Amino acid sequence: MGSFDDRKQAFEKKHAHDAEMVFRATARRNKLLGLWAAERMGRDAEGAAAYAKEIVAAGLSREGDAAVATRRWRSGSAPTSRPPAPRPPTSPPAWRRCRPRPRRRSWPR
Repeated sequence: MGSFDDRKQAFEKKHAHDAEMVFRATARRNKLLGLWAAERMGRDAEGAAAYAKEIVAAGLSREGDAAVATRRWRSGSAPTSRPPAPRPPTSPPAWRRCRPRPRRRSWPR
């Protein structure tokens, strides 16, 4: 029984470590997004740090990434407030455009 309990504890520690690493990576991503957006908005260093903290705090809410996106794009001085450029029409992949060819036989009929 001892080895099973050790294995269970090791798995729980691994799960806690993985969850912490995901949390740290997400918080760092949100901080860098906030700093980048603040730079694009023309804020000074103190304003950029405060904005980055707001973005990180938005990421900690229940909505997560949706709250970060909402906070970022609904800020009053967002530099990219114009609509995105239209995408060119895409054609179907090459394998859908071509009809399959009949196989050629190597022997005569």
